[in-house]
Amino acid sequence: MTARVYGFSALCLLMSALFLPPRWMHRVGFALILLVCTGLVLIVVGIMASNRLVTSLPGVTGFPGHLSDNLHPGQGEPDLYGREQDVTWTKLFALFFPCVTGIMAGVNKTGIVRRAERVIPTGTLAAIGTSTLVYAAVIVLLGTTVSGAMLRTRSYPEGLLMALLAWPHPAVGYTATVAATLGAALQCLMGSVRVLRAIAKDDILSLYWLNGRYKALGVTFTIAAAGVLAGSLDIVAPVTTMCYLLTYACINLATALFGFTNAVVWRPTFRFYHWTLSLLGGVVALSFMFVLSWLGAVLALVGVYIVFKLLEFRGAEVNWGGEGMWSLRLQVAQAKLLDLERHPQTPRMWRPQIIAFMAPEHNDGVAASSFHILAFLAQLKKSGGLSVVCRLLIKPFEEAVKANQIERETSMMRAMVRKFDVNAFAEVLVCASLADGITSCVQSAGIGVLRPNTVVMGFPERTTDSQKIRDFVQAVRNVILFGKAVLLLRGIRDFPIDTPVSGGFIDVYWVMKKRLVESLAAMRIDAEAIVLELGDYDISEFAYECTMNLEARQELLRSLEEAAGAPRNRSVSNLNRSMSSFHMSHNPAAMRHPPDKKKLDFMNTSVKLNQLMRQHSSDAELIFCNLPVPAPDQNAIDYLEYLDVLCHELRRVVLVKGSGMELI
Repeated sequence: MTARVYGFSALCLLMSALFLPPRWMHRVGFALILLVCTGLVLIVVGIMASNRLVTSLPGVTGFPGHLSDNLHPGQGEPDLYGREQDVTWTKLFALFFPCVTGIMAGVNKTGIVRRAERVIPTGTLAAIGTSTLVYAAVIVLLGTTVSGAMLRTRSYPEGLLMALLAWPHPAVGYTATVAATLGAALQCLMGSVRVLRAIAKDDILSLYWLNGRYKALGVTFTIAAAGVLAGSLDIVAPVTTMCYLLTYACINLATALFGFTNAVVWRPTFRFYHWTLSLLGGVVALSFMFVLSWLGAVLALVGVYIVFKLLEFRGAEVNWGGEGMWSLRLQVAQAKLLDLERHPQTPRMWRPQIIAFMAPEHNDGVAASSFHILAFLAQLKKSGGLSVVCRLLIKPFEEAVKANQIERETSMMRAMVRKFDVNAFAEVLVCASLADGITSCVQSAGIGVLRPNTVVMGFPERTTDSQKIRDFVQAVRNVILFGKAVLLLRGIRDFPIDTPVSGGFIDVYWVMKKRLVESLAAMRIDAEAIVLELGDYDISEFAYECTMNLEARQELLRSLEEAAGAPRNRSVSNLNRSMSSFHMSHNPAAMRHPPDKKKLDFMNTSVKLNQLMRQHSSDAELIFCNLPVPAPDQNAIDYLEYLDVLCHELRRVVLVKGSGMELI
């Protein structure tokens, strides 16, 4: 009880000293150091003159005594009074280790000293070297002067052994011991306050209320008082040792990680530093933790993991601590990408690397279609691989940069990706046309083997702008020519967003010109093959009418383009004439010549396939069908009209064109 009272009183005295101005605190610390150094010198003098105490103190053999008698381990042997000692190496280590943990005292002063990058390493190494020499000298001198039985005695009736050996009076030893204890405690209290305020300032654990100096002092006093009131070093020392070992393990592993990854922020000035030294220090610290107490080590590591996850969950944003893991991930990713690049790719290694293009304009309809495309991408749960979501800005590059539109669009795209929980990268590209933008993205997106091999696009809205139609068809043609798979989403606004379809059928129409049954049997696919015969005699009236309407529409668009480029007085006349031609073309009797035979056959094929799909899949939730490849000389308006007829009155259709590398 007396020790608790003395300890609590000393703690209150030290806490009072913390309220002094910093210059007075440093003076107090300097005075304590002088007392300790003076006391150490007089203790060493007293040990060398210990022959005077051989008769008055039992167990003192004098100097020089018999050092060889104390070199063997003596744990568990009886003490000076014949009492058995329940002491193990781990207990002694836990008791002694806090005495050599002053290395953090200098690190905690990085924000208040000048030229910290030079002063702190020099001072820390000097302190470690001096402490090591002093401890080693005292151990050797005591082993030479005192018997092993006396060294194993935990409570000596005459007082503290070091004080009794001091010259000229034991008060010198007591003064030096108290000064060393108070000095170490003062440094720990000052460092604890700085650490708590730094944590509060960064607001990484919701401890912002500790940013005030007095609040941090109050928390520090509470924790220190709990240790003092425990009343036994055997209780406090193992806990303190475990905390110090965990701190050193984390610091060593962090510096090893920085050194291994060659992080830019890590520039050690020690000439002989190597990251393996830090790794060795971390492993040794962790090993000692488990040697002392495997249960305590596990609990400490679990606590660190919980704190780490808490920081990750809160999304703490600070300017320190994240460079090491980021550098490690970067280095691992680089190594893996280079390793994958060296291995030849086979069809069995094919994985869908998807790049999805959002609508390039900004109106309500287009925004809605972008949401539907993202929702469709999120529902491809088994796709894996790389996913890139790209928006095209069709405008001059300088205009987009000056308006800061690229950054704003990128932020909006990333927010949309997070909203739909899509594991994808968001990109924004400024381009002159839709075809140029899609072609550039498909060629340049990704890195190494993680390049997009599947392109997802929405079906364009009906428009009278023939240039947009040509750009879209040219983009499809370029993507197919580049060897990429294409997924063209028809009826995109009918695709679910918030509520996925929980039932229904997904019908797949695999259109092949010949040997369909043999191909299905070779791939062990149990499916029904429907043969659709097409010939000159089987051209339907609907196909004939669609072809005539298509030619009339082309004539209208051509006239509109001519009218747009003509002078004002001529454009009105051309527009009236083109509208008259369009109305006449809808009257079959007004057609002077039959439609083109090639266009009519292609349109008839689309009509027949559409009738087949409507007959068998009118209630299907989703339909997959082949995407016809546009011929190099095929008119863009013709091609888009064929696709429109192919998907006529079908709710959701995904038109698919493979690349030939997919393995079924």
